[in-house]
Amino acid sequence: MLKKITDIDHRLDLHIQDYVNRKDTITLLIGGIKETMEHRTNRLYTSMKDIEKHLQLQGSFKIREFQDVIKMEEEDPFNKL
Repeated sequence: MLKKITDIDHRLDLHIQDYVNRKDTITLLIGGIKETMEHRTNRLYTSMKDIEKHLQLQGSFKIREFQDVIKMEEEDPFNKL
């Protein structure tokens, strides 16, 4: 009887350790994916700002901010139909 309880306890410990290892692995994977996404988003944002700066220096292109676009949509008389 004591041997059976010891075996069950040992197997439970193995399952718990397996769960902890899988949880840690998934946490690391999610952290890596999040870090990669943030890095690529920052690179995209920087590239967009560089393109905006280049276009503004040419003088033939005006960059509108998001609030300006919303304001234009609100003032558009055809939008109210």
